[in-house]
Amino acid sequence: MSKTYSLDAKIHRRLVKDSNIDLVKSFFTCPLYLVGGQLREVCKNIVQADSKKISCSDYDFIIGVTEAKDLVKEFAKSIDGKFRTLSKSLGMYRVVKDEIIYDFCELRYNTVEEDLYKRDFT
Repeated sequence: MSKTYSLDAKIHRRLVKDSNIDLVKSFFTCPLYLVGGQLREVCKNIVQADSKKISCSDYDFIIGVTEAKDLVKEFAKSIDGKFRTLSKSLGMYRVVKDEIIYDFCELRYNTVEEDLYKRDFT
C-alpha cells in the first residue's frame, strides 16, 4: 500500500521543474495556490504511471490577498506580458506572455480548501 506523502512528493518534484511556475513563485510573496488543469494533469499523469512530459500553457492560481489587481498588473509588467481583467466582481485576472496564460483569482473564503469546495467547476 503506497503512502499518501509519496504521491505528494511526486507531484512536488514534477511541479518544481516547471519554469513558468518558478516565474510566478519568484514574484509573489503572498500566499499563492496552483489549482486547475495543470495540477490535474500532473496528478493524472502520476497516477497512470505515464512518464511523458506534461506541457502546459495555462496556469490557474488562487492568490491569497484581496484587491490583487495591482499586484497581478505588476507581475504582467515584470514579465512584459499583457494584463486583462476577467471579472472585477470575482477578482479574476489574466496575464498572457507569448502563448502562456496565467489566470489569478482572489481567495474568496477563509481557507483555500473552503474556496475550492465552493467554486463551480462545471
